[in-house]
Amino acid sequence: MILKESWPIFSNFGQKTVDVLAPGISIDSTIPNNGSLQVNGTSQAAPQVANLVLRLMRSAKKLSLRIDNSTLKRIVLESGDYKNSLEKKTVSSAIINPKRALQTLQYLKKYSLEKSIEMGQRDVQDIPAQKSWLKHLSFENYLIDLPEPF
Repeated sequence: MILKESWPIFSNFGQKTVDVLAPGISIDSTIPNNGSLQVNGTSQAAPQVANLVLRLMRSAKKLSLRIDNSTLKRIVLESGDYKNSLEKKTVSSAIINPKRALQTLQYLKKYSLEKSIEMGQRDVQDIPAQKSWLKHLSFENYLIDLPEPF
């Protein structure tokens, strides 16, 4: 359980090798025969980041925005919830915040990337650092259909 910025023992850290954290505790995962099971691990966290990137790509297409990979990466890293306890442990010192990332993308329709990131940080709250934040980041809330070819 992640409470008050403590991290599970299986978390990966690396000031130069881990860009951002994502939830990996009590994630609903599918199992054979249409079942589901809550599981933990980095293999549960990585798809959350991939899911967010796909949502950003799909939303950019709907907004008629052409964004490159470096812009996508900046949005994911710089729209995350900054955590002091992650300083010198990850590149961004942050946990993904999907709502903020998607709002930042919306601002790109009118503003520069820097201004959009600033406005996203200002307008979208951090996800509370308690058990309830897992609900906000579960696949259930951010499930997407497979994208059309880009």
